[in-house]
Amino acid sequence: MDGVCRDSFGLLNNSIFNVWTCSLCYMYLFPTEKLKFNFNRISPGLIDVDVRNASDLKSTEYICDSLDEYDCTRWKDCCRSAEQCCQHQRDTPFPTKKKVCPRTWDGYSCFEDTYPGDTAKISCPSYMKYGDLRGHVEKSCTENGTWLSHPYTGKQWTNYTGCVTIKSISGVVNAEVSANAFSLLLLVPSVAISLTFR
Repeated sequence: MDGVCRDSFGLLNNSIFNVWTCSLCYMYLFPTEKLKFNFNRISPGLIDVDVRNASDLKSTEYICDSLDEYDCTRWKDCCRSAEQCCQHQRDTPFPTKKKVCPRTWDGYSCFEDTYPGDTAKISCPSYMKYGDLRGHVEKSCTENGTWLSHPYTGKQWTNYTGCVTIKSISGVVNAEVSANAFSLLLLVPSVAISLTFR
């Protein structure tokens, strides 16, 4: 297993894992952005970009051109976390107990081997938009030694609801509504002036 890392889709060679997860970080963090993901696990990546890791200057500059500085930093942090997760997976000995939910990177966070019936609980990642760093992420290992699947998608599921509080979202919504209301207040007099001198 040396040189192999696991994400929620399965096992990958270390170098492919870094490209795959860094590209998925972009897709998960910015689903509406212009760069699209190549889902070929043999040669994954963001289409037209060869991303080997977040420290590859040429590709990160190209990708960060599609983002503002804050989002670029979030993306790089996610990529570095995935790389660190892979390194940790390779450095950690496998448990002696046969049946465990395997260590994995789920697209945002790194989870250790977890025994059946247990729930892994970790801190929220810093790069989640509107995330509350005081919250926790949970990933449940079923009694049969597989990660819990989402009832609708059938894919491995991680509970991030502890990371996004109503208070943090309502603060953002209130700020956006206030800014829009203020701009409308300023727009009315400017329209009136321009109509007067027309």
